[in-house]
Amino acid sequence: MAEKKKIGILGASGYTGAELVRLLLRHPRVEMSVLTADRRAGQLLGDVFPQFAPYDLPRLVTIDEVDWAKAGLDLVFCALPHATTQKVLKDLLAKAPNTKVVDLSADFRLEDPAAYAKWYGHDHHALELQKEAVYGLSEIYRRDIRKARLVANPGCYTTCAQLPLIPLLKAKAIEIDDIVIDAKSGMTGAGRSAKEEMLFSEVSEGFHAYGVGQHRHMSELDQEFSKAAGKDVVVSFTPHLVPMNRGIFSTIYVRGRRGKTAQDLHDILVKQYEKEPFVHVLPFGKTPQIRSFPVNVIFSLGMVEFDSFYVYMPMQAAQTYFKLFDDVLKPGAVQPGPDATDEEIDAAYERQYQATAVEVFIDDPDNVTAVRDRIQKQVDRQLILYDWQQRNETFFSALQVERVVMFTILSMIILVAAFNIISSLVMLVKDKASDIACRRGSTRPR
Repeated sequence: MAEKKKIGILGASGYTGAELVRLLLRHPRVEMSVLTADRRAGQLLGDVFPQFAPYDLPRLVTIDEVDWAKAGLDLVFCALPHATTQKVLKDLLAKAPNTKVVDLSADFRLEDPAAYAKWYGHDHHALELQKEAVYGLSEIYRRDIRKARLVANPGCYTTCAQLPLIPLLKAKAIEIDDIVIDAKSGMTGAGRSAKEEMLFSEVSEGFHAYGVGQHRHMSELDQEFSKAAGKDVVVSFTPHLVPMNRGIFSTIYVRGRRGKTAQDLHDILVKQYEKEPFVHVLPFGKTPQIRSFPVNVIFSLGMVEFDSFYVYMPMQAAQTYFKLFDDVLKPGAVQPGPDATDEEIDAAYERQYQATAVEVFIDDPDNVTAVRDRIQKQVDRQLILYDWQQRNETFFSALQVERVVMFTILSMIILVAAFNIISSLVMLVKDKASDIACRRGSTRPR
């Protein structure tokens, strides 16, 4: 049997550290030799997280107590706060240069030191290590990770967004200016330290956005998306906090490039991840559910095609903004010639999508046919117009059938009731006919 690798976990008393312990306990070829903590130093990990009480794990120690040269660690997972990691790893790798490190903080994810200083508010203090760090998204950088000494583990939100988007950007299948990432995260993503805004009474039964326009993962997303696309990419990213313990759910909106449909994009993802053990692409039209993956590392992708996007604005503003009556929108005008360059093709398809649909609201819904006819006459180009009656044609057809059936049934009920009433009167008259005759006879004079 192969010798077990000696593993160290820095910050083992936090949520990330505990998750690392849980996963490594299932690995047959590793031995956890060093577990560090700050406030919990001197305790057993089972005292911090009772689920680990049955296991023979080393006692928690402070980082200063570890002799890196004598520890003989093959691999260290660093789950320390941002900025703290730089100093610790600089010391660790200086004393134990053959040790490999996976850093779960953000300290080595950004390649540009200026970008790091901008987003994290201070200069980077381990620039030499930053130069050799490899971004740790294994499905994309597996070969580089195998040879790396220092791996920068991706952020949570970024992993959830990059796995579906990087293959599409590399394939040039989506427009780079129309990417919207709407992400929701559980509470454990904020760490285990006490924070007023993370109290149960503050979060329970709530749902709110945070870090709008300034979340640090935006820099990470822009870096990796720009590398995949070969040009600068800036996406719209908004994270939200939802009252659940763990998990991330991202709804990502994109627009297919050069006529690519949602099915085409789905096919690209299926091909990209068909051999990946931790990424499962759902059948087209199905979407993931967080409840399905309570403690797994399986990443699930789903895709749904939307019929249209809706923009609500005054008609005059829509004419200006969407160039509704521009000549480039006339039928056939968006088709590039056979000798068109890539730039001309892109420009043609960009013009094609300058307008999608305009929804008009009227005061009198019963007057919709007259309004539709008036719009068709006034607009000097072919339009496809739908009104609320046409969109709900199936419903109204069913309603009409139901009305006819109900009218027939009620008519039959009324006819039967009338027949029964008339029959009853006729029978009553016949039964009383002799009595009436007697009464008439008794009134004759003698």
